[in-house]
Order: sequence, then C-alpha cells, then structure tokens
Amino acid sequence: MSGSLLLYALQSPINIGMLLRVAEVYQRTVLIVDEHRVFDREDARKTISDFSTGALQRQPPIFISSDDASNTQKRGVGRLIATTSSSDAVSAWGFDWRESDCLVLGNEYDGLPISFEQKADVLLTVPMPDGFLPKTPSFSPIDVARSKSVRNDGKPSLNVATAGAILSFLAYCSLSVSPASVAQPLSISRRAV
Repeated sequence: MSGSLLLYALQSPINIGMLLRVAEVYQRTVLIVDEHRVFDREDARKTISDFSTGALQRQPPIFISSDDASNTQKRGVGRLIATTSSSDAVSAWGFDWRESDCLVLGNEYDGLPISFEQKADVLLTVPMPDGFLPKTPSFSPIDVARSKSVRNDGKPSLNVATAGAILSFLAYCSLSVSPASVAQPLSISRRAV
C-alpha cells in the first residue's frame, strides 16, 4: 500500500510514536507539520522512539511546513483527506480510498485548523454514537501552558492515534484486502492446564 499520513501540529510524543508505528505497519509515508517543535526536545524524541517501536529509525518522517501541507500539487500526492468530528463529514465506513491519498490527522486539542479543512479534498470522520463527553481537566496535560478548552468539548471523539489506526486499517482493507479475508474468524485453541 502507498499513500501518506500527515500529522498536523500533534503535541503528544506518545501519539506521534504510535502513529509512526501504524504508518509503518500499513506502509504509509509520514509527513509532519511540527508547529509545536516536539522533535526539538530530546525527552520527547526518546518517547516517540519508544512508542514507535523502531518505526522512527526504520521509516523516518518527512518534515514539511504548514503551507506545503495544504498544497497537494507541491507535495506530489493525491487527495487531501482531512479528519474531523463534524457531523457533515463523509463517513470512513465504506469510503472509496485511493492509493495516493494523504490522510491528515490534527492536533489533540483542536483537530485541524478550519482554514486547512477548507482546502481539503474530503472531510472524513470515524462514525460514532452521539453523546456528551466533556473533557475533564488533565493531571498531566500535553500542553501545560494551555488555558482554553478543546475546540469541540463534549462532542465524542477518539484519541488521535486510535483514529489514525482505525482509518489506516480501513484504507488498507479498501485497497488491498477482500472483505471476506478480513472477516475470517480467529481459530483459538485451548490447551489443558
């Protein structure tokens, strides 16, 4: 599988590391807009390395500017698929993926900037039930200087690494695997104790 995964202004080294691992498994090139300069901190790079389980070293990300991120012709990739929790976005379930798609995941607090979403070819969402799930104060916040609440506080959402893994899996299934082979039941054997 080809295509790319663009991490836009993520702040958690844990999330970045997990997404590097996901991209390696699903064979996606990783592009990073590092607005918060996470990679400049040695402790953060070590955490990224730990959670990537080697993907950082085997498949290092490509760092790009926010201007380059929204210019698909300059990046030389296909459609810009921006993730969002908006109810009017296209559902990821059954989405028609293309090999050259660039899947974009936004910041843990605010997602993607509205101006970036407006430049996307497709706004995509992971379907989930409605509800009210406000964010509680963090004991160890990703951004200790932040005082404002998250952009869509109360709207159900997934951790960015979880959403990235789900979407990468769905893209893989859509492009490479027949539905029958994904739906095969697991064979579990039990041994006597």
